[in-house]
Amino acid sequence: MKEETDAQPKRRVYPSLGQSFGLLGILIVITILTSFALMPLSEGKPGIPLEWITFFGYCIPFGLIWFIARREGGNIDYNIQFPGVFLILLAVVFTLSFGTLLDPVVDLIPMPDVIREAFEKMISDHFLSFLTIAVAAPVLEELIFRGVILHGLLQRYSPVKAIFWSSFLFGAAHLNPWQFIPAFLIGLALAWIYMKTRSLFLCIFIHLVNNATSYFLTLKYKDVALSLRDLIQDDAVYFTVYAGAVILFLVSAWLGLKVIQQQRPEDNWRFSEKSEENELPGSS
Repeated sequence: MKEETDAQPKRRVYPSLGQSFGLLGILIVITILTSFALMPLSEGKPGIPLEWITFFGYCIPFGLIWFIARREGGNIDYNIQFPGVFLILLAVVFTLSFGTLLDPVVDLIPMPDVIREAFEKMISDHFLSFLTIAVAAPVLEELIFRGVILHGLLQRYSPVKAIFWSSFLFGAAHLNPWQFIPAFLIGLALAWIYMKTRSLFLCIFIHLVNNATSYFLTLKYKDVALSLRDLIQDDAVYFTVYAGAVILFLVSAWLGLKVIQQQRPEDNWRFSEKSEENELPGSS
């Protein structure tokens, strides 16, 4: 009989906080290199349409990060379970009302005209523009930031620490201060939902609704930094809509929590604060 010491050591949960920051750093470097490599292809006659450049410039870095995560983390289990029609309807209400609550954040850091024009050039009525923003971004970002990073952090650290840092990294991945705050706040909500449901389906769906709404509004009004208050242009109406959004947000969140608790009554994420909380950020 083999001795117990001959057994292979148990594989550590991936990623740690330090490894999560490492993934973000690699993502940023690959994104920059991919952009430099692809942008010249859009020049000249005939050049590759910008929509194709944007699509591949987005998918290639996230695809490589997914490959790295799979290699380092082993067989990562992506649970994409349909949560039911009622939760889907609540998710639509939750997403639109939450987006309204975040409206004042749009004006916190004014976006320079040069940056605004650069963002608006990326949005067109081309099908690839919609596919990149409303489909590829929700799927790929949720696979990485909730399916890999948050999933690993929840097994190593306390829920508060895991949710905060995964959301921080999600905001930082947008590479600009104008999107960081709303992305961080949305990341908190998505992280909490993933922790409670252990499924990426709702996270991807909420992300999709949010991005698709932003896409169509920008396409219609040609202003990526347009706030709801600027759109309504009547304070009385705006505050009425905002108050209604607060109510819808609270009701949809409360009902959603009730349904989630019925579907998954126990939150059995396992973490060891004693062994993991005191590790250095770069530890593995």
